[in-house]
Amino acid sequence: MSAKGGKNSDERLTILFCCSATGEKLKPLVIGVAENPRCFKGVDKNNLSVNWLANRKVWMTSAIFSDWLEELNRQMRRQRRHILLFMDNAASHISDTYSNVIIKFFPPNTTSILQPLEQGIIRSFKARFRLHMMNHLITRIDECNQANDLVKQITVLDAIHWIVRSWRETKVSTITKSFQRCGFDVSTDEEEDDLSLAKLIKSLVLSSNTSEEDFINFDNEIPTECDEEEKDEHVTSNEDKDEDDTVSTDLTYAKCLHMLHDIKTFAQIKDVGLVESIQSLEDQFQESALRYSKQNQKQSTR
Repeated sequence: MSAKGGKNSDERLTILFCCSATGEKLKPLVIGVAENPRCFKGVDKNNLSVNWLANRKVWMTSAIFSDWLEELNRQMRRQRRHILLFMDNAASHISDTYSNVIIKFFPPNTTSILQPLEQGIIRSFKARFRLHMMNHLITRIDECNQANDLVKQITVLDAIHWIVRSWRETKVSTITKSFQRCGFDVSTDEEEDDLSLAKLIKSLVLSSNTSEEDFINFDNEIPTECDEEEKDEHVTSNEDKDEDDTVSTDLTYAKCLHMLHDIKTFAQIKDVGLVESIQSLEDQFQESALRYSKQNQKQSTR
């Protein structure tokens, strides 16, 4: 997807998802470029609701995947469960023998047909992730002079919060229906996921030239794995800039949302149990800001 008025960002994350035919979702594994980004200062990574790892190219490697499988097996052993894990033939997907996890590979070149994650699960997650990201940008646009300045304020920690929310909001019905499309015998009484991508794009006031496919899948061609071990695993992150200490009494939606963002970050460090409540309040502020923005647009066109 080409960038208009700028260049495509080099910032990226790789995410590993795993879910069951009944809708159970495991904690995502997220790979970034730095082991300790500046926005993680004071944050206990064990409280992030994702498993965070890093390497220079932000790729899934066979070593990372092997460690993930070992941990999955330990988790199943603690729960006294035995599972059958289906995987595609990605280069980093190694095969081994485990006590509580049996691995079965899909036939070559059948991922788009037999992999449930490709039948709507990842698409639904991406739609929600983009929604949270765009709401974040739109409701803070008044505090920046240029779009680049606004984008630079997004941190890895922001992205992780959106990942956690989007995965949590991915419905059980989306997962079970995706397994059904691949031929798995799964029954469900829940309704299909009602997230409309067309309405989502329209609600974000995006260019009429932006299609649903472009909006959701513009990053599909970015490499996410390799079959060789990566060197120089950890690098220094320049993710965050120094905070502006200027205080103003003229509050706007953008400034209030900025304060809520700081409070959420503080809660992530001091008391992770507060994050969800603060996130809910931030959502309400964003919805109010969007309504206010649309009202102003209507008035300006009269």
